[in-house]
Amino acid sequence: MRWELEWRDWSGFAPLGVDMGEVIYRLIHSEDEAEIERFYWQIDSVVVVNGALQPGATDVTACLVQGLLTANDVSRQHVLELLVQLGGGVDPLGSDRNLAPEVQREVLRGLPLYSEIMESGSRSERMHCMDLVSISVEIDKSLTGRARALIQQASAMGEDERRLAAAILAQFNES
Repeated sequence: MRWELEWRDWSGFAPLGVDMGEVIYRLIHSEDEAEIERFYWQIDSVVVVNGALQPGATDVTACLVQGLLTANDVSRQHVLELLVQLGGGVDPLGSDRNLAPEVQREVLRGLPLYSEIMESGSRSERMHCMDLVSISVEIDKSLTGRARALIQQASAMGEDERRLAAAILAQFNES
């Protein structure tokens, strides 16, 4: 994880007083809920403002996806929630930046991890992963069959999962 964080250029966050590489690392590895919340909001308030992606969002997304490999039981759901926010983010109105496709491509790279977490994670983690699988299909329609099978499996895990699965599967049918 450190190597991934170290080769990226985080200098754009320095004027905001944020050492983004360190914030991401600490979010992923902290086991203190209050600290995790603080790091979550430091990231959220800088790279996805009111749903609009900001510069650096692609690098943050790539690091968060990789961070799922070492995230602990306390931090994992927050990492997943940030990935849902980022994957659903849009380019700011009037912007000539094209961040959304880049961020979505990084989200898509985590599909095998989302699949595993859906199977073995907590209910909250499973729900976030179901959203991430849905976002992955929006990016690459060829994944629809695989995603449909994953979502159907997850739907058997509880009532909340069943309701979310019904909504996601209806979207797949509309596409």
